[in-house]
Amino acid sequence: MLDGFKSIRKRFMFIGIISIFLFSAIYVFSSSYLTTDIVKDLISQDSSISLKSHANMIGNWLEERINEIEIYANHPTIKSRDVNDIHEFLITEQEKHHKKYLSLLFSDEEGNYQTNLYKEAGNILDREYFSQVMKGQSVLSNPIIAQSMGKEICVVAAPIKDVQGEIVGLFGGSIDLNAFYSFVERLQVDTKYESTYIVDKAGEIIAHTNPNYIMKENIRQSSEKVSQEMQERAEEILSIQEGSFVINSNEGRRMVAFQQIPNTEGWRIVTEISLKSLYQPILKTRLALGAIGLALVLVGTVLAIVFAQKQSGPIVELTEVFERATAGDLEARANIKYKDEIGKAGRSFNMMMDRMNELTYYDALTGLPNKQSFMDRLNKELYKHKREQKSLSVMIISLNKFKQINEAYGHNIGDYVLAKIAKRLRKNIGPQDMVSRLLGDEFIAFFSSGRDRRSIVAKTTEILDSLSKVIIKEGHHIYASVSIGIAFSSEDGQEAKNLIENASIAKSTAKYSEGNTYKIYHRDMRERLKERVNLSIMLHIALENKEYFIVYQPLVDVRKNQIIGAEALLRWNSPHKGVISPGAFIPLLEESGLIVGVGEWVLREVCRQNKLWQDEGLMPMVISVNVSPIQFEREDFVDRVKEVLKETKLKAKYLQLEITEGIAMQNTADQLKKLHELRNMGVKIAIDDFGTGYSSLSYFKEFPVSSLKIDQSFVQDILKEGNDKAIISAIISMGHNLGLLTTAEGVETEEQLEFIKEQGCDNVQGYLFSKPITSEDFEKLIKYGKAIKPAILPMKS
Repeated sequence: MLDGFKSIRKRFMFIGIISIFLFSAIYVFSSSYLTTDIVKDLISQDSSISLKSHANMIGNWLEERINEIEIYANHPTIKSRDVNDIHEFLITEQEKHHKKYLSLLFSDEEGNYQTNLYKEAGNILDREYFSQVMKGQSVLSNPIIAQSMGKEICVVAAPIKDVQGEIVGLFGGSIDLNAFYSFVERLQVDTKYESTYIVDKAGEIIAHTNPNYIMKENIRQSSEKVSQEMQERAEEILSIQEGSFVINSNEGRRMVAFQQIPNTEGWRIVTEISLKSLYQPILKTRLALGAIGLALVLVGTVLAIVFAQKQSGPIVELTEVFERATAGDLEARANIKYKDEIGKAGRSFNMMMDRMNELTYYDALTGLPNKQSFMDRLNKELYKHKREQKSLSVMIISLNKFKQINEAYGHNIGDYVLAKIAKRLRKNIGPQDMVSRLLGDEFIAFFSSGRDRRSIVAKTTEILDSLSKVIIKEGHHIYASVSIGIAFSSEDGQEAKNLIENASIAKSTAKYSEGNTYKIYHRDMRERLKERVNLSIMLHIALENKEYFIVYQPLVDVRKNQIIGAEALLRWNSPHKGVISPGAFIPLLEESGLIVGVGEWVLREVCRQNKLWQDEGLMPMVISVNVSPIQFEREDFVDRVKEVLKETKLKAKYLQLEITEGIAMQNTADQLKKLHELRNMGVKIAIDDFGTGYSSLSYFKEFPVSSLKIDQSFVQDILKEGNDKAIISAIISMGHNLGLLTTAEGVETEEQLEFIKEQGCDNVQGYLFSKPITSEDFEKLIKYGKAIKPAILPMKS
């Protein structure tokens, strides 16, 4: 018997069976005694987490109501204190928000109030919340009975201030306490064993699945609903923020958990769970664990026998594969299926050979074949296709703005993005095709499976769709766009070098056009690329040679029908190519970094011209200047603006800087500081092309912005079927609620203007009034007179 245990196989079998038997016995034994406490702890933890989540949810919902009421209190109609206008306003707004508010109310400083239901609803001078609000506080009242409706409510109220900052009234919204039923209902899992409700700081039940308990039961008082022991523990619930305990009630032992609700004066959410409900899952869990333990013994025994029966392979096999590897065969592998030391040696050898193969032929980060491996395979395929007179296509895929991803999220996430892109590319490549990492953020692939141009285009579209899906890492949502260039061997060269070069030119063309698209190579692309390079060279001397000039597009006040300012726009008159479109040269200025110098020249020139007009007696007006993201991100940007204003002696209030939504969102803390510094100087800030980015209202509450400029794409499509009308209306309403002016860009027709005016937009600009004109023509336009009408100004040519 002892001799038998010298066998590795028998030793493994014996040790495996004994280990699994002991493990299973301990597992079943411990689970029988620990399951109850574990399940109780889990349920307690789950209740605590769930309560905290719902408490925060209720608190956040109440905070939203306070913020909403504060915005209403600052609305022009409310501040007007016109009784009739306010009544109509209350009716309209309550219809919009009837799911949130039972009623909306307005009160003067003496407590006389009106609601959306009654113009003279009574007097609330004796209400506690009224005195708090008149001291300047926004409050959420304790539960009360509504005077006008007789319902159980709480009131969210905020002070109304006149222009001198004096409190002249109160605006509020009443919330039906029954509305909190939905919060309680979502938290409650099993009404048979659970009871969930909300109490105020005095212990009165103010929200319950049974409306008969609301403001009629108090946990400090014993009743049919409230047990004696619950009454004794009531002070504990009302005095600490969160906790749990077990009590005896008429229904048996119950676990009670509670959590304070944020943004309230001591409200708690309480849940009671019958301990009877715990024993059912405990019994089921014990039976399941016992069955699992038995299954583990049986399965483990079988696995141990199978594992032990694997015999070690002959040492000769290892010797042979070692000799093959020594001779340079990187495909040599040991076919070892044993689990002893020889098997370990074989697996280590295979791992070593796999690693050598990876280092030789594969990219370490993405796991794709490297450039050397790709070129070897491509040359073979090209030779084969040339001999068979078939076409082969090469595709280069380049990530757009990958450097920004690295800078924003770090190289670890950047590497993860590359690996994820590689994985998606691999899924889109057939078995006869090949994809490789070319360098950095570029990948290259060839398709040799007899695909024609149409099928390659279809495959490219699949790849674009696949790569554009969000990549999530460490809570970051990253959207990677790519540019793809394609070249065909039948048209663009039979040699690998030429084919890759042409695909690269097509890729660059795609990247320069719009990004996240593809281009198929043709000969004109090479010339266009040269032209773009030449244009970049010409830009370096354009400022020095005074080839830039500025035009001004008037800004018109819709209500007064007069010019109140203008937007300054950069133009380039090249001595070699004439006037060049801004869309052709401004992206090149940003790529080269020249936009910083040119942008400063534009700022200085516009300020100088505006001051000159004022000195000549023209009406003082605000001139807007567009700011590039590259320009704004410089640390000395604010200092540069100060220097220009000081140098030109222009008052800061006559300068408006237009920034995009993207600028404001890139680095909130840093950008917010710059914006506040500019606003403190008196400079106005406008958000340009609003509605096309990813703005957040939570950000705009903090940003010192003066106005929003609605992107012309929405204005131009007003008369078409779609959501543009709704979007424009929403932007104007949002802007006014935030105290911002709104400007519609690109107004070209009377119909567009009429719709914009109906929505209450403040200002417009567009070809209906005037195209961008020189400073001389703009000066003449102002001198003709302030009042204008559409179509009398220079029209679009």
